[in-house]
Amino acid sequence: MRAFALAIVCMASPAFSCGVGEWEVFDCSISGGKKTLRMCSTEEAAIYRFGVPGKDPELELFELITSFDYRPWNGIGRYLNERVTFTNDSYGYTVYSSFDRLLEGAQQEGGVIVTKGDEELAHLRCDAGTVSARIDLFGQFKSGAGQCWDFEARSWTTECPAN
Repeated sequence: MRAFALAIVCMASPAFSCGVGEWEVFDCSISGGKKTLRMCSTEEAAIYRFGVPGKDPELELFELITSFDYRPWNGIGRYLNERVTFTNDSYGYTVYSSFDRLLEGAQQEGGVIVTKGDEELAHLRCDAGTVSARIDLFGQFKSGAGQCWDFEARSWTTECPAN
């Protein structure tokens, strides 16, 4: 259930800075710097911010760490990629990062895919060279909340094996 996803537009600082006690998990510019995409996190909540740099975010979403959709890298393949999805009513905002581990000089890539149901409404790619991503921190926060990733089911569970 996504009842905890809230759209709040005016609580972040105009520069989209992560607040006190928040960690920056993802940041990039989009459309030649005309837009900023940033994710911040506490140990309890993930925050999505999108909008014009230097202004209040056009969209700000909050989700509890224990309930939002974070998909870690599966550990195989040449591309290291992760994604998280925030929901707002029937809309999904999937932020992703990807890195080609085998390409010398490769830059991290990323963006956001906006969906409504199964329909893709927009795919906004980050400007080259602007991606700063530590999406893996969400996995640490989920683990700290008593969840573990089930590779077979491809989902988070609280039925974690004992160490």
